[in-house]
Parts: sequence; structure tokens; C-alpha cells
Amino acid sequence: FHLAAIASVGRSFQQEAITFRIGFEGTLNMLTAAANLSHLRMFLFVGSADSYGVFSPKAKTLTEEQPLNPISPYGIAKAAAEHAVRYYFRQHNLPATIARAFNHSGPRQSDSFVIPAIAHQIALIESGRQKPILRVGDLSAKRDFSDVRDITRGYFQIADKGKPGEVYQLCSGRAVSIQRVLDLLLSFSTAKITVKTDTARLRKADIPILRGSHRKAARTVGFEIRYKLKQTLWDTLEYWRRETRQGH
Repeated sequence: FHLAAIASVGRSFQQEAITFRIGFEGTLNMLTAAANLSHLRMFLFVGSADSYGVFSPKAKTLTEEQPLNPISPYGIAKAAAEHAVRYYFRQHNLPATIARAFNHSGPRQSDSFVIPAIAHQIALIESGRQKPILRVGDLSAKRDFSDVRDITRGYFQIADKGKPGEVYQLCSGRAVSIQRVLDLLLSFSTAKITVKTDTARLRKADIPILRGSHRKAARTVGFEIRYKLKQTLWDTLEYWRRETRQGH
């Protein structure tokens, strides 16, 4: 299971070189090592919906056949790595499969990502460790959010039942605005919180909406969504409340 990367799209703009090195060269190292294993059952590479980049129409539901047109260093590195994986499948008969994951979150995710970033701030405000001002970036962007527990189960299903050389999208099939995520998280708190836009959290290049279809993964490997968005958000907020109480 190969997931190693500079995992933050935002950080990838500040760390372009290392993003490319880990994303592509690191994958090449993994593929080279895997090709030398005599009894490898499956090499699962985890790609990203960020590799789709710019497409038209903007609100379309994406499938595995959508061409990759990335606009971030993270998306570019993931797309390049996918090409390397396909090359090793064709050239070296490596039993390699690609899971193209959309946004997912849950307890223990770093607060450099949007859902835990909001949840962590709410927990700090509730505990009195932060003034009641919650700072956010672009709230208009829409993303296809899933629970990390559904996505990781999907990885195992693809590794177990997926076909080498194929790509499988893992997603919820719904696009939800960051504003909606914010509203739901705030509804779980009794604290009076003021929301302010932090220009440092805004990106020069961003994809306005990402929504995918998981029909292929559902039909082929049995993937399904078990966790509702509200459950993911509540569990994430509860995690940060515990972390805050423990002084982490």
C-alpha cells in the first residue's frame, strides 16, 4: 500500500521540489523494489482526485475515464506517479492497481486539512485557549468528502478484489461546500464564535468543485459508504476536544 507523499495540497505550493521528489521519484523507488519481489500479490498506489485539476463543465461528476489535468504540485506529482505505475504494469507485469481517492477526513487527521483545522479551533475556543474567532479560507469550494474509515476499507477491498492495471475511484458521490462543513461543525458547539477569512489560507489556484462516482468500485470490489458526513464531523470534533483537554 503506497500512500507516501507531501499530503497537503496547500503545502505543496511552498514545497514544490520535495513534493515532486517524494511523489514521483519516491513512487519510482517503490515500483523498482516491488518489481524485484517474486511473490507480490498486489501493489496498490493511492492517487488523488486533485490530479483532475481543471475540467469542463465545472460541476460534472467525474469517473475514472476523466483525463488528468492537475494544477497543483501535489496533483502533478500524483498524476506523474500514476503514469509510472501504469508503465510498470505494462512493461514489467507488475500487479499494480490505482485507488484514486477523493477528500476524506476523520479523527487523527492533521489540522493542516480543512475539517480538522476547523474542529481544532472550535475545541480550543471551547476550552478558552483561543479567542472566539475562527479563521477560515475559501468557503465556496465544494468537495466530495468521505470518512477515512470508509476509504481505508476501500483500499483493502481493491487490494483483495481489484484488477491489476485498473483505476478505482473512492468517494461519496456528493459535493459539499466548505461553508456547509463549517455550519455543521459550529452547530455542534454551544460557544459563541465569530468566523473571519484568513487570506493566508486562500490559494491562487484551486478547483471550485470536485465530485466523483464510486460506481465502478462498488460494482467491482464492493465499496460502499457507511459513515455519514455528520458522523465524520462529530467524531473529528470529539477527537480534538479530547486532544485539547489532554493539553496536546
